[in-house]
Amino acid sequence: MDLDYPYLYVAAWRDGLWRIDISDDNFDTTYIQVMDPSESFSEVYDVTAEGDDIIVSTLTRVWRSEDGGNNWTNIVDNNALLGIDRFTGHPEKIIYDRNSYPFVCYSEDNGDTWDSTQTSFPTADSFIRIHPFKEGEAWIYGITGGVGFGNPYLFCVDSCGKHIKLEVDMFNDLYCEDGINHVNSIVFDPDNPENIFLCVTVPEKTIFKSENGGFSWQEVFLDTLEIKIMCNDAFQTDKFYAISYNRKLYCITENFQTYQLLGKLSFSSGEGPLDIIHDPVRNLLLINESNGIQAIKLND
Repeated sequence: MDLDYPYLYVAAWRDGLWRIDISDDNFDTTYIQVMDPSESFSEVYDVTAEGDDIIVSTLTRVWRSEDGGNNWTNIVDNNALLGIDRFTGHPEKIIYDRNSYPFVCYSEDNGDTWDSTQTSFPTADSFIRIHPFKEGEAWIYGITGGVGFGNPYLFCVDSCGKHIKLEVDMFNDLYCEDGINHVNSIVFDPDNPENIFLCVTVPEKTIFKSENGGFSWQEVFLDTLEIKIMCNDAFQTDKFYAISYNRKLYCITENFQTYQLLGKLSFSSGEGPLDIIHDPVRNLLLINESNGIQAIKLND
């Protein structure tokens, strides 16, 4: 998902690209066809939008539209393209991950030219999170080889993708022994950009915090609360929203020491939430699941 108010863009894989108007309770939804020269439709893996300027990654290409999705230009033509994003305040600077290759690619000119940065392992099925409070920094996490089988990874790039800043030791720092244990989501502290919180699928050790920009990590104990996925509150510092494995929604404050139950959610499939975003304009939580989007109105 990518929020560019009043629209929420959803890369729905085999169901393609969708735009949802979240400015009112009608939630009008529009399918945007991404044309492929060899086939009439492409599976859309990820999306990033800035007004009418939309960039998507399919399994084989990266496409850009400068007119809201009416016309598309192929700006990358390679196999196995996955996560893609643009840097905060610099929409012309793009970063994407190429599946099964030991590098990430970046562009400083809207995809007209590309370069790459070497990693020490092949990435796969990556999620990219731009650090909203550190210019040019992005965090990339995933699992090489698949859940339960492969090796989890987490690393950070700076200078808008030009350099690897650090690679996290998943085994020693986060107790992740294999693909069953991996990073699910990441949030950042607006008051202190060096503070980073991870949601990790390690039983009873689901939250880890770094106070030095990711160079070392410590557990944050939350009693029996096991968080699956979380996001920043867009209004307030030191406030986060999290969904637990038993599908309860929490508001978390005071450096992850205080949490308030907001309710229990239901999902249309057994997978539960895939992503979560807080919309600051209408104070909505937008939750992506495998069969659609839930919009939850929060109290003031």
